[in-house]
Amino acid sequence: MTAAASDPIVAAVLVGLAVAAVLLALIARASDRSTQRRRAATMAIVQNYGASTTTVDGRGSVRGQFVVLPRIGRILITRPGRRRIIRKLAYAGFANERALARIESAKAVGLILGASLGLIAASQWGGWWLIGIVGMPLLGYFLPDIWLRGRATERAERIGQEMPEAMDLLYLCVNAGQGLTAAMNEVAKSQSGPLSAEFARVIKEMQLGMSRQDAFRELRRRTQQPDLQKFADAIIQTDRSGVPISAVLAEQARAMRERRRSKAREHAQQVGVKILFPLVLCFLPGVFVVAIGPAVISLISTFAGL
Repeated sequence: MTAAASDPIVAAVLVGLAVAAVLLALIARASDRSTQRRRAATMAIVQNYGASTTTVDGRGSVRGQFVVLPRIGRILITRPGRRRIIRKLAYAGFANERALARIESAKAVGLILGASLGLIAASQWGGWWLIGIVGMPLLGYFLPDIWLRGRATERAERIGQEMPEAMDLLYLCVNAGQGLTAAMNEVAKSQSGPLSAEFARVIKEMQLGMSRQDAFRELRRRTQQPDLQKFADAIIQTDRSGVPISAVLAEQARAMRERRRSKAREHAQQVGVKILFPLVLCFLPGVFVVAIGPAVISLISTFAGL
């Protein structure tokens, strides 16, 4: 395709994108009432995850946000998809209204930019036009989900690394005569990380009137870390059965240390396999050059003198 033929196509694509953006803005504006109803339902879901909410104005839009993009995102996202996003936000430690609005805006921007790049690429690729038109908008739309899943996984790993030390400190504080709430407060003050933030949140919820079982149920719901979920289940079961908390904490600390040692052994066993490819790629060629190089040079000199 020549440059003269591609210029009208690019211009038409840009005009079409501008018209589509205006239509989306008008649709978002016209669906203000339905957006408010969906937003009220969303706020109920967010509050079920114990989320703190930000200040909103009378029209139901987050202050400081560009209004159109979150509304476009709410139109594009289905109700089950919104529930999944809120759950992932809770796992990543961002369970609040402002974070949800930013994800909605990011999905709208990703879809629009992906469609723009896809249409422009399709006008240049010829037979590969379907990949540009379909693949790039989908990639732009799901990129925020991929980023959010990575943040949630990273946070769960950090919580898993902090759990053994936190359990040991909880056990020592409880054995010293402190209650569980005071011991968790000591952990929250002495450590910095997602686990201490979760403990501080549980303490705040109990101070606001929530029962300890309900607070730990909420802790279990908003995390995907298995050790922390087992700890929450153990505390709930302790409150029901009356088992001493010190015994439960000692067992939890012992089990977590054992799992940590097992994981360290697994990583140590994988080192040999992981180092094999860099060794073959980087080290062995140098060895071959040093060992065989002089012989090759001698052979070349010998045959050159014949």
